[in-house]
Amino acid sequence: MSWRGVLLLVVLMTFSFELWTQEAKPGETKTQEPIGVEVLADANYPPYSYVDSDGEPAGLYYEILSRIFNRMKNFQVSIRPIHWKRGLEKLRTGDGFALYPPYYLPRERPYMWPYSYPILDEKVIVVCHQDSKTENERIQWPDDYIGLRFGLNAGFRLGGKRFWALVNGGQIEVMVAKGNRHNILKLLRNRIDCYINDQVAIYYSLGKLIREEEVTQEQSKTIIQEVTVSRENGYLGYASNNEKFPFRDDFTKKFNVELAKMRHSGELESLVRRFIEGD
Repeated sequence: MSWRGVLLLVVLMTFSFELWTQEAKPGETKTQEPIGVEVLADANYPPYSYVDSDGEPAGLYYEILSRIFNRMKNFQVSIRPIHWKRGLEKLRTGDGFALYPPYYLPRERPYMWPYSYPILDEKVIVVCHQDSKTENERIQWPDDYIGLRFGLNAGFRLGGKRFWALVNGGQIEVMVAKGNRHNILKLLRNRIDCYINDQVAIYYSLGKLIREEEVTQEQSKTIIQEVTVSRENGYLGYASNNEKFPFRDDFTKKFNVELAKMRHSGELESLVRRFIEGD
């Protein structure tokens, strides 16, 4: 072989090697150009996930996930709020890549898999006015709360089967109001004894009332957290059909890594606290 042939062979081998090193390994993505990804978000789940007055995604999950997405350098992520049932349908048909924040229901939703690491621990709690009285010390839920007046948001049916059996039997009274704000004000004014709702929703709304100077810090101290009725974790759920999204496994892995870092550093807990306090 002539020296020209040897030179040409070296050039071709070098070029081929450079192309090979740029190829992604199985299950990973190339690092040159970020991949555009759309993540769907529940548009009507305040204060966790909703649309603000400007039509933009907002809520506690948005605050957390937008930080994580900004740290995933291989991806350019946009968040689109959507009606919850429509979002589920998009994942079922494979038209949607991911949706937040579903609960972990793999049997009921076989079209949604995998799930991210748990993002938030959502707790339904009971808060009561400090002056509410019962015959027994309130230890056992809900039997030790017989005789009290409970506030609930319209359309909500929280508390569990035993609670509603006592309601239907006339031993506990339920009074329905428009939302968090109305129920918290009723509780502060002793028009109801207790209120059942999500923990973040309660304290976020209470903090907002304090910031708007409708409630004082001293008044807020009359509300006492009593028991946890139920708890669920919220996740980022992915479409199980990944034919349109071959980068899904790489995205999932990188998302979980960043979420774990946020949790272990204390950033996640701090973010939740600041969100509730309105800082």
